[in-house]
Amino acid sequence: MNATKSNLAGVVVLYHPEPSVVENIRSYADDVDFLFIVDNSETPDVGLISRLRETFPRAEYISHGANLGIAKALNTGAESALARGYGWLLTMDQDSKAGTRMVPHLAAYLREANPADIGILTPQQLDVTTPEVDAATEAEEVATTMTSGNLLNLAAFRRVGKFEESFFIDYVDHEYCLRLREQGYRILQVNRAVLHHHLGKMRQYRVLGKSMVASHHNYVRRYYITRNRWQVMQRYKARFPEFYRKELKEFWREFYRILLFEEDKLRKVRSIVKGYVHFRKQRFGKL
Repeated sequence: MNATKSNLAGVVVLYHPEPSVVENIRSYADDVDFLFIVDNSETPDVGLISRLRETFPRAEYISHGANLGIAKALNTGAESALARGYGWLLTMDQDSKAGTRMVPHLAAYLREANPADIGILTPQQLDVTTPEVDAATEAEEVATTMTSGNLLNLAAFRRVGKFEESFFIDYVDHEYCLRLREQGYRILQVNRAVLHHHLGKMRQYRVLGKSMVASHHNYVRRYYITRNRWQVMQRYKARFPEFYRKELKEFWREFYRILLFEEDKLRKVRSIVKGYVHFRKQRFGKL
C-alpha cells in the first residue's frame, strides 16, 4: 500500500518538551493527514498543550499521565493510526526537525518502489557530527535506524508485533528493525530525505590527530543503553552476527570515551555494570 498523504498519519512523542517543539512539528505536520501527539510527561505543560492544539487542528493530543517509555508511546501512535485506517506512520521525536520536503521525498520513493516488503523507510538522520550522504544514490538498504523521521509500514507492524515496551527507552528502534528484517522486511534509507535531530549532548574531540565523538548521556541512560544493547545483541547474534560484532566494538569504544572525556564517570560506570547485571538476570522495565 502506497504512502499517499491520505494514507499517512504521524506520531510525535513528548516528554517535558521545550517550546521549540511547536516549530519542529510545524516542519512536517502539513505532510501527514493526521498527527497523534503522545505525551509521556508526568505533569503536562497546559499552556504548551493548548498552543499545540490551536496550531495543529488535525492532531489528537494523548496524555499517558506518566512516563511509560518511548515504546509504549510509539505503540499508542501505531494502534491509533491503525484504528483510523492508515497504512503508514511517520514516527518523530520532539527534538527532531524535518528537512525540506522530507516526508514527500519518502512518500515519492514508495510510489516508485514495491512497498510490500519495506518495513521502514528512513531519511538521512543528521546531527552536528554527521556528514550528509551524497543524494545521487537514491536509496540504500541499512541494518537498523533510529526511530525519528521514519515511515513505518503499519501492515508490517500488525504482522511482527509491537515495539518492545520492556525496554522502556534505548534500543527500541534497533530491536524493531532487526525483528522486521527477520520477518523478511527491508529497512531503506532515502538519501534525498533529510532529518535534523539532536542525539544526547554529542561533542567532538581530537586525539592524536583523530576525531572522536562522545555522547555525554547521563548515568540513567547509560543503564538502559547497556541493558538493552546486550539483550538485542544476544537475541539476534545468530541471525545478524555483523550487528553483534559492530555493537560489541561500539560498547567498548563508548566505555573508553566515557573514561577519557565525560563527567560523572563513576556513576556512569556503575550504571553500565548494573545494566549488564540486569541483562544477565533478565530484569527489564523501568528503572
